[in-house]
Amino acid sequence: MTQLETAAPEETDADAEGEGEGELLPADAKAGDILDAETAAELNENAYMASKPRAYQLPSGEHVLIVPDEPLPQPVVDTLNARVVELKANSHPEALSPSLSAGLRLKEEQESKTGRTIIVVGYNDAGIGEKWGTTAPIGKAFFTEAEAVANAEAFISAAPHRYQIIVLR
Repeated sequence: MTQLETAAPEETDADAEGEGEGELLPADAKAGDILDAETAAELNENAYMASKPRAYQLPSGEHVLIVPDEPLPQPVVDTLNARVVELKANSHPEALSPSLSAGLRLKEEQESKTGRTIIVVGYNDAGIGEKWGTTAPIGKAFFTEAEAVANAEAFISAAPHRYQIIVLR
């Protein structure tokens, strides 16, 4: 049997000095804090990793800190809600369901920016019967918004900070 040699990862200067992401943020940094553009850019270099803090740019140009295991800051939630209204207003006039179409576009554009899986709860303008649905878990339809939201909340209950529910009205 051949023994394979493995090398330990090389220690970088940042590792040796204890620098890195933790040094970018003050020890008392919390979700919702405003960051300068340079810090935001450095944080977002590792934003592809869900376990890392990231910066979210608001329409005002400010960068807000998002912390993985904490709820999204209210300015971010407000931005998501405003964005879906904008997307709905700009939906194709012949879309089967402008609300759901806007929600799916929001989901696609914002998940990587927030580090959260966005669950859209929306009303399907087409068809009859149960018209409320969610993007997760899929395969169910509901008669009321409350039923659809409760279903989405039950789905995320094990890890609520990995998700953001957006209700389209």
